[in-house]
Amino acid sequence: MPFGRSASRRVVAATGGGSARLVKPGDGRADTSAVADSTAAATAVSRPPAESRLRDERYAAVVGSELPAVTGLLAALFAVVAAIHPFMLTGTPRVVMTIMASVTSLGFLALCAWVCRHPMGGTTALLTISGVCVVVAANAITQMYIAKRPFETSSVLLIITGTGVVVLALRWFVATIALVTIGWFVAFQSLAVAERQHWFAAVVLALLLSSSTNQVRRRGIDRLAEALEAAERAAVEDGLTGLLNRRGLVLVGEQIVATARRAGNAVHCLFIDVDGLKEVNDRQGHSAGDMVLVAVADALRQSVRAGDVVARWGGDEFAVIGPGPGTAPIDMELRIAGRVSELPPEGVHDWQPLVSVGSAMLTPWDDGDMSSLLDAADREMYRRRALRRTLNPPTGAKPAPADAQD
Repeated sequence: MPFGRSASRRVVAATGGGSARLVKPGDGRADTSAVADSTAAATAVSRPPAESRLRDERYAAVVGSELPAVTGLLAALFAVVAAIHPFMLTGTPRVVMTIMASVTSLGFLALCAWVCRHPMGGTTALLTISGVCVVVAANAITQMYIAKRPFETSSVLLIITGTGVVVLALRWFVATIALVTIGWFVAFQSLAVAERQHWFAAVVLALLLSSSTNQVRRRGIDRLAEALEAAERAAVEDGLTGLLNRRGLVLVGEQIVATARRAGNAVHCLFIDVDGLKEVNDRQGHSAGDMVLVAVADALRQSVRAGDVVARWGGDEFAVIGPGPGTAPIDMELRIAGRVSELPPEGVHDWQPLVSVGSAMLTPWDDGDMSSLLDAADREMYRRRALRRTLNPPTGAKPAPADAQD
């Protein structure tokens, strides 16, 4: 499928800045072998995963960045708890809880050292933070059970609330909260407590608070990610036509050229200039000129081959880069003119849908790069436009002298 309107996050990651969304395929016949070899990487990264997976990856990245601080603070906290347990507890609970807190502190310290040197992400980060919450809750629930102290439920309430802050992915949050709540309920049922309803009500309130906190934090992260994505997209997308801008074309085009080089394939470039746009702007206003540009951009999207990248180079100029030999300039001119005639720009009068197209090709044995490819196509476009104007001068204009034509 041809590239078009917007930058996909996965392509941004692959190209180091920004790329394009897929658009509807054109009518041109593609060189299937060249397209398959040269655009495999680009098309693979352009398929967006499910929205839930994107969110989980986003939350996992945040969790991974917070793991060193969370585990470090918990290691220090449990070291303090292990130090005060001998003074606060007696008998078997004192021995068991002191050992348990000490082991937990050392475990969190080791985990902190590990994640500082080996940052986590993805499912590993989500699983780790959920495990951390369960271990912390296990300490509180165990102390409540063996010491027969129902008021240790207050510690469980704090853990439930804190889980909503640190476990961001929804299904991991629900699973962790359910595990902690079930563990507390089983231990609490074994205690002789006269007024249980107060503790149950407190747990329900903690669950509601944790859920609300989790939702607010996830929403904040999502909004920040959307703002960053919009900023990235604006950096590589033309605001008027929705095509890539010059920066976006450079980013994606360099990837296509590099991929074609590795596969031993050619890369083509088309440079397109909209004829008569200045006259439309002067006579009918820039809003009419914008309508012309949008119409040409839409026609260009529908005219390119599979795997071609379309961009607005600037002003009234567009560029197409893709694998293989590409479409002949005269064919592209006819396609664009035909499609614009079928769907002319609204409110624009006395404009003939004409474009000038120049082409260039970078073969596997050439020493050029994408910049030289674009320059060659640009020069060819100017030559073709000058030749057409010489052979078909505007009405009322004098034909060029024979000496000038030579």
